[in-house]
Amino acid sequence: MKRAILTFVFVAFGTALGATSPEETLVRSVYARLAFAVELEAVHAAVAVPGARIPGSRQQAALANPDLDGSLIAFTIRNVTAGNFAEVENRPAIELVAPPSGYVLDLTPSHHGYIEGDAKLESSIDGVVASWRAVGPYRGNWSGALGRLLGLDEPGRLYNRYAHFTVTASYKGRTETYQALFLFEPSTDGVHGVRIVDPVISVSGLLWVLDAKLFPSAFTSGPHRQVPFVRDWLSRGSKTTCEYSTADGVCCDLNALRCGVRPGLINLYAPSVSAESPRVAALAVNPTPMASCASGCGTVPTINPVSSQDSDTQDHASGSHGATYVVGGWCTQDTTSPPCKWDCNGSASVGAWENGITVMSWHQAVQQTSSINVLNQSPGVSCGGGVSYGVAFCPNLPCGSSLSVNWNGSGFTFGSTVPVGSAIVWSSTKQVVFTCP
Repeated sequence: MKRAILTFVFVAFGTALGATSPEETLVRSVYARLAFAVELEAVHAAVAVPGARIPGSRQQAALANPDLDGSLIAFTIRNVTAGNFAEVENRPAIELVAPPSGYVLDLTPSHHGYIEGDAKLESSIDGVVASWRAVGPYRGNWSGALGRLLGLDEPGRLYNRYAHFTVTASYKGRTETYQALFLFEPSTDGVHGVRIVDPVISVSGLLWVLDAKLFPSAFTSGPHRQVPFVRDWLSRGSKTTCEYSTADGVCCDLNALRCGVRPGLINLYAPSVSAESPRVAALAVNPTPMASCASGCGTVPTINPVSSQDSDTQDHASGSHGATYVVGGWCTQDTTSPPCKWDCNGSASVGAWENGITVMSWHQAVQQTSSINVLNQSPGVSCGGGVSYGVAFCPNLPCGSSLSVNWNGSGFTFGSTVPVGSAIVWSSTKQVVFTCP
């Protein structure tokens, strides 16, 4: 377990054309990037199915125009004010940000890694799975001064700037409008720490998108570049106006709060359809014998996913925290000629929850998933899926604890990042690693 303070450099986030302050630029970029991360996950879920990469297949034809609207999240940011923290540290917290009630939006960061061909070319998609969760009323006292609610004896010495704003979040038929805060630490070298106080959206997820590399290389140079829908989606989402950009090629419109890939990078890795189609078209996507392969190639195995539910009542007067998860995958095989190349596809999903009344602290569910896909490999290739889930606490407001899941070549390793004053009070990990014959 490691402890870390999230930092950022104002100048690295560009300058918004209509923004009045660097603080507003950062606020808008975080929510725009979150919307893009949720969209990336929706597109990946649509195309990461057996047969989607086979030209002319039934699965690819079904992707001609998938309905993504219900899987996208829309934000509106308004009434942004920024100033010195001294202006608000003694104001009643309830005037600036209301405690959570009704519904909160849980965020699960996900990583989909691809290793392709004899050259072991790597690409990936990093996205976010979002889900609404009902919560009961918060029992803490929010009528006191903001600085006291933050648990600070001398809050003015820790933060020097703030941004206060109104958020409207719309997702899967539900809309929540509320107030939120970003608090900034002082700095003399341009590097600042930030604390996010958002009573509805998972703070650990917001902090994750601030630092995440969201460029979808699996869509531009990886295996999904062959799918016509993916290339159409990249073109439709490209931004001609780039008010906020990152070094990895993601561009954001900070007024519309939408992001896409810079136009010049979409066609940078043009697919070689004629060179790759014969192998892709010959992939078998059902568990049938491979009679045309060399002796000993075997059959496509059926990978039974591991699914279960785990829960715990630690620090609860009522209710519980827990998670449901599924880890598994599938294998497909090229039947054209020896040596019968394999595609090994991992999958992972998790949904953590926190409900009821806790005894002494604020609890927040945290979670992370990772899947590894190894493509066009000799028999014996391995891949898999891993999940990490748990519950963090901090004294009052939602905190920025997070979990990590990483592939080491033969399995997954797990870790966590916990800010000072917080802790992971309950957690668990699950993984499935399997080998194609």
